[in-house]
Amino acid sequence: MNTEYESWEQRFRPIENPSSEGNLFETYGNDLKWVMHADPMCVWTLIDNEGSLIIVNGFALVNRIGYFLTELPFLGDPRELLIHID
Repeated sequence: MNTEYESWEQRFRPIENPSSEGNLFETYGNDLKWVMHADPMCVWTLIDNEGSLIIVNGFALVNRIGYFLTELPFLGDPRELLIHID
């Protein structure tokens, strides 16, 4: 995994998804219910950005693959933080 993702992971501490292995939450069903009830400042979206995977802070709908929930909130301006996965 790249260092940008590792830094994000250490800073915000994504939580494990209780319904599956790993920390990515699906965009439907019970996973989406978890995301919708979470603190909005602790929600992150994994997005396919023209073939590149990025994580953006907040709840996004366009090109979403899944969501992350973190222990620590993002306290900056909305859409300020982009984490490039590949």
